[in-house]
Amino acid sequence: MTYKFVIHPVDLQDHDGFLSFLSHYAGQGYQAVRIHRSFTLFRRTDTPPAQYSMAFCPRTDRLADGLQPIPGLHNGILIVPQAGSPAARETWNQTVVADYAAFVPYNLISLLSKIIRFLVLPVVVLSVFLSFVKPILQDTASLPIPQAVLYPLLLFLVAWVFAIDLFAYGINTVHRTGLRQAIPSGRPYATSPSLRPLVLLKNGLMTFRFLPLLLIWGLLLVSLFA
Repeated sequence: MTYKFVIHPVDLQDHDGFLSFLSHYAGQGYQAVRIHRSFTLFRRTDTPPAQYSMAFCPRTDRLADGLQPIPGLHNGILIVPQAGSPAARETWNQTVVADYAAFVPYNLISLLSKIIRFLVLPVVVLSVFLSFVKPILQDTASLPIPQAVLYPLLLFLVAWVFAIDLFAYGINTVHRTGLRQAIPSGRPYATSPSLRPLVLLKNGLMTFRFLPLLLIWGLLLVSLFA
């Protein structure tokens, strides 16, 4: 079997745009087997879905008719490879706006708290250790990375992760505004052409967000045990 990994060119807030993205690959003979917030894993098949449907049910992991959605998402977005109820599309804007914090991580205070706990605090602890504790225990010359390089590098990586999260928060804010403005029209919100390149960039950064995190923790471990 042949698999294809694709970063999302549109976000899940864009109901019709995201289903069109899935249908585009179905037309090439690929079926979505795992869907995450920023990327989808497709598998080549001789019987690709003729249609996909999507609903937002934040307090359940199954559709009303018992269909099992495509795995990967854990925020109430249910996507199945077949036609769905027109009501889910008609009420998409209202449903998503009403529970937006469940649809995407949309709490700036929580975001800052996580960054402090998992990024800033370890870096501060490491800095104190290298500056005051380790010189007493052994010669700091044994460090694999000079402190003059290590500290700016750690600071840059923390800022990188922080910037990615803020960028994602900003894009999600634009989506929420668009969803609200689209409610009176009765049509699902659609991503503007000017926003699409930024959405693709955001999803690419979020997909590989683990890389700076790995570098940060790798530097911590190497410095602590050097």
